[in-house]
Amino acid sequence: MEWWTDFYVEGSKHELAKVREIVEGGETNLYRAINLFQLWELTHKRQYEDGPGTLFYVKQEFKYADSFFPTGKPILTSTFLGGKMLKLPSYSKKHLGRFILDYLEHEGLAVDTIVELSAGWGRFLFDLYFNGSPSDIALISGEVSSEARQITEVLCDLDPAIPITAHDFDFYRPNLDFLKDTDSVLFFTHMAVMFIPELQREAILKMANSAKRVRCIHFEPVGFQVLAGQYMAAKMQGVVAGFKGFNQNLITLLEELHNENLITVRGLFKDIIVDVDRTHAISVVIWEGGSG
Repeated sequence: MEWWTDFYVEGSKHELAKVREIVEGGETNLYRAINLFQLWELTHKRQYEDGPGTLFYVKQEFKYADSFFPTGKPILTSTFLGGKMLKLPSYSKKHLGRFILDYLEHEGLAVDTIVELSAGWGRFLFDLYFNGSPSDIALISGEVSSEARQITEVLCDLDPAIPITAHDFDFYRPNLDFLKDTDSVLFFTHMAVMFIPELQREAILKMANSAKRVRCIHFEPVGFQVLAGQYMAAKMQGVVAGFKGFNQNLITLLEELHNENLITVRGLFKDIIVDVDRTHAISVVIWEGGSG
């Protein structure tokens, strides 16, 4: 098992226990339950005591100083965008769900299913739902960790109307049988492919042929894989990716499949979504497939 798989699968066990604690403690409102869980996530850090199998969570402590809020968080954090240093407020929020919904509206895409692969407990699927995803679009989590899938199920039990389901999915053994009745699907990944050192053709091809109409959006820190316009931030990202064994071939694989007319790459936008970790500036890659 890859080190990151152990790290996140083990972490999911602790997260599942926390979600159950919140729900069994009497919280019945889905939106509040998610926010209570995310608050716990923000204030606790995963840590190993003696290596794999000994993971636990510790509450983060911040030393108070002039550069910190009374909340214990730094006023500003640093990141890179387009090769330039930026200062961001600590109290900012990503809107991945809004991006996807804006994209569907702008493109005039009618999909019956949205699938996040390596979705964890479904954070961005819930974000989609609360941002106004049409209620007739099925939202599916494809996730390798059974504990993470259970978190999704525990949260969905608080609101039977929510159209989110969780299914087993592993990039190393890709199985998309849960899409057998799907006509038009939008896949997306967020900092998930980055943990697959060498993504295999089979994974992309199974996605591309899983429905009559297929669109996919990758939100991944892969700007260093784009040779044009290399700058210091991209080089730094590449060094970290090599050191940690992050993905090295998403861009070249998509280009290869595009050149073979197996998919159509519709857009590549480098380092357009910032992250507090400067080496995790996210690039967006969009491609199209389909069996019909």
